[in-house]
Amino acid sequence: MDVAWKVGGVDGVYVTTDDDWISAAVEGYGCTALLTGASCRNETERVAEAARMFGLDDDDLVVNLQGDAPPSAFGFHRQYSQLSG
Repeated sequence: MDVAWKVGGVDGVYVTTDDDWISAAVEGYGCTALLTGASCRNETERVAEAARMFGLDDDDLVVNLQGDAPPSAFGFHRQYSQLSG
């Protein structure tokens, strides 16, 4: 979550999960957790469900950073920061 907040222009950082324990930990850290349906088979489906919950449209950018792959989150932050100036 720390890496996501470092990206410039971020309006919010949200964690999608179907697990109450993870949700409580996220909220305890001061971020927003979105409980999605247990029918979601993977994080991509959770992000899609969250996008529908928020009513996002084609102009909104959603970045799916995997909590179990922190090096990719760091790499994204570095590359996005370079592109966005």
